[in-house]
Amino acid sequence: MNGTKEEFLSVLRAHLPKHVDADAIIEEFACHIDEACTARLADTEDESDEEALQYVLHQLGSPAAIASQMWKPLLLNYAFMLGVLFQIIPWQWFSGLLTVPFVFVCIVATLSFSRIAALGCRWGALHMKLE
Repeated sequence: MNGTKEEFLSVLRAHLPKHVDADAIIEEFACHIDEACTARLADTEDESDEEALQYVLHQLGSPAAIASQMWKPLLLNYAFMLGVLFQIIPWQWFSGLLTVPFVFVCIVATLSFSRIAALGCRWGALHMKLE
């Protein structure tokens, strides 16, 4: 994609489902783009900021495609967990793993994954500023 970071994020926001935390996702992508540009500039001495940004945006691909694909793995995970919880999938297959505390931890971890990723992104950005 040719354009600016702001254009990329605007298109991404426009294509995100309405029920997701768009602000957190946009913030995470903005942080990722900044970190990728910084890494690209560190690896290539003769590249401008604009060239590094265009490279990163090209590597990310279409923001519309990203928005349409980002929830499929999470939905599969939810479907699997619900299948086991409601005994659609025989729980005996996983009897060694499926204790009540383990299932609870899996549900909480799945629901909080995007927040944990955003915190990691912020920590990485802060760590890069300190160096």
